This record gives sequence, structure tokens and C-alpha cells, in this order.
Amino acid sequence: MKPLDVARGGVGLLACLLTAFAPSCSTDDPDACATEQRALQSLIEAHSACETAADCQFFRSWCLFEGRVDCTGAFYVNRELSADEFQGADDALSACLADDAPNGTADCGHCGMGEAPAACIEGRCAPGPVE
Repeated sequence: MKPLDVARGGVGLLACLLTAFAPSCSTDDPDACATEQRALQSLIEAHSACETAADCQFFRSWCLFEGRVDCTGAFYVNRELSADEFQGADDALSACLADDAPNGTADCGHCGMGEAPAACIEGRCAPGPVE
């Protein structure tokens, strides 16, 4: 395992720990916003295939934690997915979480770390090596 892989794994763990305690994302109902979360996850999964790095891009979602590779909120998808389509699904999730949040916002948290460049690894869009 390369040092960067370890660092990313550690940052991912840190992101999970930090976001687990983000009060604006907490809710008494564990199934709250599950529909919106599944919709965004399905959109990402349906647009993950690639042949080259040029096929890939990333978008950010601060409130989707499942599938995050690090604390940046970056999700790597192919260019068939438009920014508007991703943003619409992400906005629906954020709005739902805001409705359930104690302070009425969906400020789910993220870090200031830069995103890795998009790459195509084993036929799927993913974070590439940082040089």
C-alpha cells in the first residue's frame, strides 16, 4: 500500500468521524432522506464506467457520506453525467437533511483538502494519483 493510499484512508476515516458528529446532519430517524440518498448514490453508480481518464470528472456532495473516498466530498463519475443532473439530486438530499436538521441547514461538513484528479482505474472513474 502506498503512503498516499494510507493517507486517503486515514482522511476518509477522519471524515466519517467528523461528519458523524455534525449536528446539522443528525436526525432521530435513521431512514430520513433515504430516498434522496439512494437516488444520488444510484446516479453516481450509473455513471462510474470509463475507458480513459478523459472520460472522468468529479462533483462534490457535502451530505452524501456513503461512498466517499475522503473528506473532500468528491465523487468521481463519467462525463455522461451533467453537472445539473448531479446538482439536482444533491440539492434534493441537502434540502431533505435541512428539513430534519436542528438548525435548519444541511451544513454536513468537509475538509479543505484538495481533490485528487479524476482517473479511470479498472474501468471505473476514481481519484487518481496526486503528484
